[in-house]
Amino acid sequence: MECHQLSFCTIKILRNDIAEVIINDGVEVDVKRLNEVESFLIRQLTPPFSLVMNKVNHYSFQYDAQVKMGTYQQLNAIAVISYNKTSEILTETLKNIPRDMKWNLEVFSDREEAVDWAKSQQAKSAC
Repeated sequence: MECHQLSFCTIKILRNDIAEVIINDGVEVDVKRLNEVESFLIRQLTPPFSLVMNKVNHYSFQYDAQVKMGTYQQLNAIAVISYNKTSEILTETLKNIPRDMKWNLEVFSDREEAVDWAKSQQAKSAC
């Protein structure tokens, strides 16, 4: 597994079409940071790709980043690992923000289940 440190997060390449993203503690994610991640993912992964968002740390999103988040052209699915009820509720709130693309997003409390779901979504997209 390859690990890459970006300016505000760590990205683990789980396989050529799935990456795990861990945002650093205390970060406020803005559009510039989302663009940084998108550029990296497009260079590193085979489209369409899926993400596993590991919410082990506490961070926030500026509103414009909330709207842009998850609208990558090559994005197939997002599995979110949530470690508490508050994080789960916040993720569901983000999921319901109107955006140009509908999210294929599920929330999990177990990392292995999240990764397995991402793999299953990748298998579905290959059909």
